[in-house]
Amino acid sequence: MHKQLASAAGEDRLSGVGLHLGYHAVTVVHGAAIRFRRGAVTALVGPNGSGKSTLLRALARLHPIEAGVVHLADGGAPVSLPAVANHPR
Repeated sequence: MHKQLASAAGEDRLSGVGLHLGYHAVTVVHGAAIRFRRGAVTALVGPNGSGKSTLLRALARLHPIEAGVVHLADGGAPVSLPAVANHPR
């Protein structure tokens, strides 16, 4: 493994904590937590309709977050992105 990757392996690059996501008045993801670590492969698996795509869209800020927070580390200090209830779709 490359030295730079080896030294940084295990750092959270993107994470979501306590995420509640939904459509209209129906919450479809309840209190989800996920993290993507530098140098790791992450798989998100589940049955159809379980909220996988909704969770990924919320992490990308393409879907409104009812509650919870997304943490982003871009090489500098981590940035917390709070819920955005009225984010355009």
